[in-house]
Amino acid sequence: MLDGRNDRIERFARNPQERDEEDPRVQSLDSVIATLNHIELGDVTRIEARLQEIREELAGRELDELVAKLDESLDALRQGDLQTFRRLKATMVSRLGHLR
Repeated sequence: MLDGRNDRIERFARNPQERDEEDPRVQSLDSVIATLNHIELGDVTRIEARLQEIREELAGRELDELVAKLDESLDALRQGDLQTFRRLKATMVSRLGHLR
């Protein structure tokens, strides 16, 4: 049941132009924020894959500070430190909101 909901969240987190396409790459800061806000659902490997996509988007925009925070959040996720993962994720969302 969670996988179905996670698929819907991921679909709507993409740009409207890409919702029907197979490629789930993140295209805008709004979609990055939406994805980060809903990324707690699903399999850990799937969450990690989505975070890697976001990392590539942020690195492409030369947002090195956010890339570093995302790397920290990935480490926390891999270690099972969900409190730190959520805190770092909230920090990234907040900073991205200021960049819009």
